[in-house]
Formats: sequence, structure tokens, C-alpha cells
Amino acid sequence: MEKPTQRLKVPRIIFDAGCGKYPKGLIAAARRAKETGRNRHFIGIDERIDLDRIVRKYGTRGPGNVELAEACAVRALRQQKPGSIDTVTATYLLNNLHEKSCLSPDAHSCSGLFLTFAARALKPGGRIIIVQDKQNLPVLMEAAKDLGLRFSSIEIPDRLAQKSSSTAVRERSTPVRRLKYLMGSLRGWGLTIEDVRAQMKEQGIKAVSGYMKPVAMIMTKPFEGAEGINRIADKIDKELIPEELIRIIEGIKARQE
Repeated sequence: MEKPTQRLKVPRIIFDAGCGKYPKGLIAAARRAKETGRNRHFIGIDERIDLDRIVRKYGTRGPGNVELAEACAVRALRQQKPGSIDTVTATYLLNNLHEKSCLSPDAHSCSGLFLTFAARALKPGGRIIIVQDKQNLPVLMEAAKDLGLRFSSIEIPDRLAQKSSSTAVRERSTPVRRLKYLMGSLRGWGLTIEDVRAQMKEQGIKAVSGYMKPVAMIMTKPFEGAEGINRIADKIDKELIPEELIRIIEGIKARQE
């Protein structure tokens, strides 16, 4: 008697936004998943990714369960099919996003669009995991609430931060390193130490080094209400410059250079 055909399991899709110039951590995670038989597919997006170096090292663009691309994370998420991704990760990506998005230079912030399109791309029950400084927690918590996402957070222990594949996390892995990074960043941020102390007081942060403490912020798309989140994203999407027009503009600029 013929055995019934087993249904193939759909792989879990992990989208790493801002995976870095050389995403060693992402590639290592993909290789571990493959070696242990876990059905995972990884997507790594970064505007600075060095695909040539990756090909020189592996002969290909990484393991077969990895898809890497040089692209804007916001635009890449915008193009994802709604409800197609299990997890979106972003480690200190929001620090590097432009204040205003190329999709909407006069209205929506790039970080706001990132959360919106990430939420739409998630499957119901899927999660966005963002690692940022503790100072960013109130703003991201409010943004998650506005989108209808459930929010939780956890501080990353220093002993784990020191072993992170992310340079940005390692730079904040001890109180001394956090303080050094903060003092070196104030001028670029247009802030003074008095501004920082005022924000700390408002947020209930006691130590100056705690201001830069890496925190994992987890936003979960609920099963009930998922369609409402998608409708919010669709409404915002219609207000933006169409992707096709952006490509035409980029093509014209490239020919002029």
C-alpha cells in the first residue's frame, strides 16, 4: 500500500533588516539551522552589504537558505507580501535610517515606515525584534501601541552583549564602553550632557551608562486584529511615492552621474 505523501513544511522566514556590510552572524545562524535540520529561510538586507566579499569567501552568496541583497530595508519590507514573514529583526538599524524617507520626504519618518511595513509583512503571531538603546524604549513602545502590536522588552545582559556579532551591541557591552560611546556621540546628536540627564529623569533611568544600555524590544502581531494592522499600512502606502517612480528617478540620476 502506498504511503500518503507527507506535506512539506513551510520554512520559517526570518528577515534581518540592516544585516550589516558582512553579515557573519546571519550566515552563521543560517548554517546552524541547516546543520541541525531546522527549516529556516533567512533574508538579509543592507544598503552597505559587501556581496563580492561574501561570494569570494563562500563561492556563493552564503548557504542555500540565505537570500542577501543590497537594498533599503524600508523599501524591501514595503515590497514583501503581507503576512509572509515570521520574524523581522533589526539591530541598531533605526540609528542609521534617514530622518525622512525617500518614499515620503515631507511626511512620514523612515523609522515609522519601517515599523509599519514590517508589521504588515508579519504573519499573525509574528514578531519584530528591535535592539536599540534604552533611551529609545518609550518612543518605540508608543509606536507599537499605535499600530496595534503587543509590546515587551528585555535588557541584554553585558555578558551576552560582549559576545554579540553586532559591533554596535559590543560597543555598549559594559558601563565604561556605554559612557565612552555616549560622550563621543553627544556633539553629533546636537545634545549636551544636561539634555541627556533631563531625558534620564523623565524616563526613570538612574545611571548615565544605562541610557545606552542595549534593549531587545519585541513587538508581536496579534492573531485577532491582524487585518486592521494591514489596513493601516495599506492606507499609509497609498500616500507614498510609488516604488516604480522611485526606480525611474534613480535610473535618471544614475545616468547623469
